[in-house]
Amino acid sequence: MSEYLQNRDEIINDLFEFSLGLIGGSKGTELLKEYENILTQVYPADVLIVVDKLVGTGENMKLLKTGVNKVLNILYTTINEKNTPDYPKEHFLELMVRENTELDRRLKDIKPLNRSFNKIQDTDELKKIYADLKVKIIDLQIFQAHYIRKENILFPVVEKLREDHRCLSMMWSFHDDIRKLLKSLTSELENAKPDKKVLNSLLGDLFFRMYAIRFREEKILFPVVYPQISTDEWDDMRKQSAEIGYAWIKMPENERVNPDYLSEQNKLEDAMIDLGTGKIRASQLMLLFDHLPLDITYIDDNDRVVYYSDPPHRIFPRSKAVIGRTVQNCHPPESVSVVNKLLDAFRSGQKQKESFWINMGGKNILIEYYALKDVNGNYTGTIEVSQDVTAIKNLKGEKRLLDM
Repeated sequence: MSEYLQNRDEIINDLFEFSLGLIGGSKGTELLKEYENILTQVYPADVLIVVDKLVGTGENMKLLKTGVNKVLNILYTTINEKNTPDYPKEHFLELMVRENTELDRRLKDIKPLNRSFNKIQDTDELKKIYADLKVKIIDLQIFQAHYIRKENILFPVVEKLREDHRCLSMMWSFHDDIRKLLKSLTSELENAKPDKKVLNSLLGDLFFRMYAIRFREEKILFPVVYPQISTDEWDDMRKQSAEIGYAWIKMPENERVNPDYLSEQNKLEDAMIDLGTGKIRASQLMLLFDHLPLDITYIDDNDRVVYYSDPPHRIFPRSKAVIGRTVQNCHPPESVSVVNKLLDAFRSGQKQKESFWINMGGKNILIEYYALKDVNGNYTGTIEVSQDVTAIKNLKGEKRLLDM
């Protein structure tokens, strides 16, 4: 056994050096010749470890992603030949794989349209093709549920389970690339005369990234973590998925109603809590927060998520798997430096509040961050408050209580 592990360490180290060489611009043919003996011996778990080490080098994420794409293209046959688990029906991962199958069918439906608009010159025919293509691209937005469940339910569990989890941040970055491509495609197809060259480029990138992520899920990530997570945890993760929803597939029958995630023994006792300005039961306090028209997330002084409110219609998805997760791991790698800069400013007292606002799905979203300080002025964490202010921005005149 020790001999086997030693051999694995050698393979992992060689694969890491091979990857660094590709990223650094060394000639691929020379590297392939030098490392050809180990490239056929790589297993999915080795890839997770190596990508984690690559992210740990601090190299630019864009450069790392390009390099990892090259490495996995070379390893495709080796990894693809490895057996994958047969997941039980309606297991968290079986549902993810089913969604991927639906995605594959939809991507295949887009390819004939791609070929058609490159051949046709007639304006009326092109308009119809572009209209059909736009419908199919918008339909792909539904697949966001798949990525959101990974980011908010699966990733937190893997982070707690494995130290070599920085590969997840790279996968999240690829998710964001796909989101941007879908947005750019929709925007281009809304033009009176879409640019064929731009469409071809965007579609090519979209196909590559979506197929690449599917391969990395089904052949690398899922098979590695499947035996490492308990059956109870997998069941709990599936239950958490009900609120986020699924892409094109039916929700499991026993989860059609929003589940109660907390078991009887874990529910808060109905004790009275003295808030200084009044006493309130724990159950009432939960109802109060969950009925405010806000998303509230509390991050403690160690940058870990310790609480989030659960209103009926959240702006940004959350699941209980996020509790205990560092806020840095709740964001794609490209935005982590901004998160750290804000938290540093709160800790030092340079800032007490910061606000951002975005347009999302036709809504105006206000996102505010507040530094929390105790009576002695010590930093105790940060709260994030997100609100749909579309209706507020449109207020005009007055409406008084007596006008009801």
